[in-house]
Amino acid sequence: MVTGFRLAFGGAQEFYGVTPDLCATGKVISCGHPLAVVCGRAEIMDYAGPSTAGTSDHVNLTGTYSSNPISAAVALAVIGELKKPGVYEEVERKGNKLKNALTDLLSQAQIPAAVIGEASAFQPWFTKEEVIDHRGTLTADMAINTKFTNLLLDRGIAKGHEKFFISTVHADDEIDYTISALREVVGLLS
Repeated sequence: MVTGFRLAFGGAQEFYGVTPDLCATGKVISCGHPLAVVCGRAEIMDYAGPSTAGTSDHVNLTGTYSSNPISAAVALAVIGELKKPGVYEEVERKGNKLKNALTDLLSQAQIPAAVIGEASAFQPWFTKEEVIDHRGTLTADMAINTKFTNLLLDRGIAKGHEKFFISTVHADDEIDYTISALREVVGLLS
């Protein structure tokens, strides 16, 4: 099952065997600033390039925030950070540390849950059922999820209503603190 792909700036990178023909990203590329990016294989992107302007094969790309200097500057800074060696590996290491700890704690407490997603964005679904599609998520106990999220917030852990999001700025001591908080919270759920 294909669960996603990673965009590598400066060239396509395979992830789970998928190299996208086209990829659209939203405000993630500019840290929340209004900006979107469409990127892809050169032979496709050439249709939006200046060499095809005025031809029948031309595609005009415009948007409300096209050429917004603040969003563009932030995006260039983000790309610069993502190009640094080891960035993806470090986020994956920290995310897997947290994800695996949560999986182990829930299992040890015998709380039925499926912790699914990528290392940088994962979600515990409190259910006995396998979660492989939307129908599987509907079997989850959202009351337990809400309690779980609120108990974490009481301990200073701001988790999205569904997912944990791990970023380049999370430090190991923050991951360890979160694991300690998870230990307490899972104990309160069982």
